[in-house]
Amino acid sequence: MHAASLNSVATLPITVINTRMQTADPSQRKGMLGTAAEILQTEGFAGLWRGIGPSLILSINPAITFLVFEKLKGAAESCPALACSPPWC
Repeated sequence: MHAASLNSVATLPITVINTRMQTADPSQRKGMLGTAAEILQTEGFAGLWRGIGPSLILSINPAITFLVFEKLKGAAESCPALACSPPWC
């Protein structure tokens, strides 16, 4: 979870610049450094991390999924109604 969050924080500026370049009119594209400079001038340093909230939420999602899976697995293993073994085991 921490690695995914750190990855999001470290790479989000590149993603923001790339997205801005892709959505710009082809005649107004300025390249990677030009787009970064424009973001810094118009939105400041924080503009490079626009969208960090949803990005961090998505990086936590696998941890939530794993936790829920383990809890359900433990509940299923302790349930006597589910004690029968499947035929493929």
